[in-house]
Amino acid sequence: VTAHIFEASRAQFSERLENLALLDPLTNTGNRLAMNHYFEVELVDKINLFIMVLDLDYFKKVNDEFGHDVGDQVLVEIATILRETLNKGRVFRTGGEEFALFIPDSNQQESYQIAENIRVGLQSTAINVGAREISLTASIGLAAYRDGDSLKQAIKAADEQLYYAKKHGRNNVYFDSQQYSAKLEQVS
Repeated sequence: VTAHIFEASRAQFSERLENLALLDPLTNTGNRLAMNHYFEVELVDKINLFIMVLDLDYFKKVNDEFGHDVGDQVLVEIATILRETLNKGRVFRTGGEEFALFIPDSNQQESYQIAENIRVGLQSTAINVGAREISLTASIGLAAYRDGDSLKQAIKAADEQLYYAKKHGRNNVYFDSQQYSAKLEQVS
């Protein structure tokens, strides 16, 4: 009986340690270590993988105007919206107000539509923090995984598209597709 109790306690402790190592403590999304583990170990088939890098536009203003506590609450709400909108795949907080989203088993049109749904959803959602109502937009870079790419290369491809989205007015989705121009037309 004692051994069974000890083993159950050890298993629970081990699970808690793993969660501490792999989860962002603020948003409860995966962290960079979890993203690396997901890409290298869990994601066996990367052929139809799309990577999205999302950055909240002008988020520094939220922290400057309302304080970091409110900014943290907004990040928690944003992470919840991202998880709810991303019906398949994973969400990782990569730092500050930047998130990486992995969309497996997808195609160009579907992954773009998911990115656009996230962008529009964030733009049209007012986040209530106490008596404050905060509205944000996001710039999103989207890239298709290229066979043989490392995680660093895949993220860099999406990050370059994020740069274009920010450079061209923010609150945009940019995609690195040969079939489409840099910025896709609105999908109906």
